[in-house]
Amino acid sequence: MKTHKVKFFINHTYHSIDPSPWPLLASSGVFMLTLGLASWMHNFIGAWTLFLLNGLFLLLYIVSIWWRDVIREATFEEQHEIAIRRGLRFGMVLFIISEIMFFFAFGGVFVVNNPILKRFFTFHFFFTF
Repeated sequence: MKTHKVKFFINHTYHSIDPSPWPLLASSGVFMLTLGLASWMHNFIGAWTLFLLNGLFLLLYIVSIWWRDVIREATFEEQHEIAIRRGLRFGMVLFIISEIMFFFAFGGVFVVNNPILKRFFTFHFFFTF
């Protein structure tokens, strides 16, 4: 008698995610972190440590649990097919490219507005000798 491996979760090439509490809890952690930073900037005694530290720990905990769930559904539950993996990789490549473009944009603004470096990167510098 043959046994067939039946994949209950995979019957399409798109990834439909299950409902998750992590986005709501992460937004509450970010709100607490922001409230703690604002309290610290306005010198509220005691309130900033409570909100800042609790928000930071809550956010770090939620990020680790959320990534644990993503890894679990990718490895143990085998919900990520080739098309989904390709899309996740492509999204990460686009994210890295956008960060590189931000780096060059802010670096360019620094070079253009710096009077010492501006002299070396202008067109007229090469023809002054």
